[in-house]
Amino acid sequence: MIKVISLAVVLVLASAAMSAQQAVDNRRTISVSGEAKAYFEPNRALISVGVETEGKNTIDIKKENDERVQRLMKAFTKAGVKRTDIQTSNLDIQPVYEYNSGKRNFVKYTMRNTVTVTVRELDNVSNVINYAIAEGGNVLNGLQFFVANAEMIRDSLRVEAVKVAKKKAVEIAAAVDMTVTKPISIEASSGGGSPYPVMMRQNMVNSMVAEDASMSETEVSGGQIVIKANVSVIFEME
Repeated sequence: MIKVISLAVVLVLASAAMSAQQAVDNRRTISVSGEAKAYFEPNRALISVGVETEGKNTIDIKKENDERVQRLMKAFTKAGVKRTDIQTSNLDIQPVYEYNSGKRNFVKYTMRNTVTVTVRELDNVSNVINYAIAEGGNVLNGLQFFVANAEMIRDSLRVEAVKVAKKKAVEIAAAVDMTVTKPISIEASSGGGSPYPVMMRQNMVNSMVAEDASMSETEVSGGQIVIKANVSVIFEME
């Protein structure tokens, strides 16, 4: 008798689960997407610049590198960059070998110390680059522009994207004489606004700087950055 009762309970539970599943599957739904985007002029820049030295002795190349990086730091301060906006992003010493007839021969060591600088005034980007080169920087890894409050902008754009999706759903539903009710699921994604690179990656050599440290102005332009939000929404209809 106990086994029969247990089997009956299992059958009842299975039947209830199937009924619930059928109820979900039988709902009339509509799946739509919505997008909202806005264009902004960037208000921040990231500059990755550093010093690379080479030689046979690690102690010597480190000493030279340290001295030039100290000058580089002073150059950033001179250009109006706060110390809190300067961050070391890469520091390494690597041996360089050449291969001849299957044999590995040591050539030299190279040391690179790279820092990333946040520039809060875009008019100052050229100054920062020029000062860096004049004071010993010989590696420019890249220049990126971005919008400082991009995440707050994305938050508001997500709301607009949902409104776009609902408007689309209402219009489609009306075309088949139905009404949109509550949303069943919402998935959101966003893009843009993050730092994007400007094609300035290159190695710079000291010969670029004249004896009197005079040089031409580096021309840069931030252009525009698009920030956007996308949502996918499933609405129930009746």
